Amino acid sequence: MRILSVTATRIGDAAPPSALPDHLMRTLPGARNAVACGLAATRLLAPLAPVAAR
Repeated sequence: MRILSVTATRIGDAAPPSALPDHLMRTLPGARNAVACGLAATRLLAPLAPVAAR
C-alpha cells in the first residue's frame, strides 16, 4: 500500500495534520508513506516520511 499525504505550506497549518502520517505508519507498517508540503513545513514532516517540498 502507498500513502500520499498532502498538507499545507505553512508550518502552523501543517502541524495539526502531522499526526496522521505517524498514525498511518503505526497502523499500516508495510505501507510506503510520502508527504507533499510547503518548504516551511519540511522540518516538521521530514522525520515522518520522504517529503516533496515546493
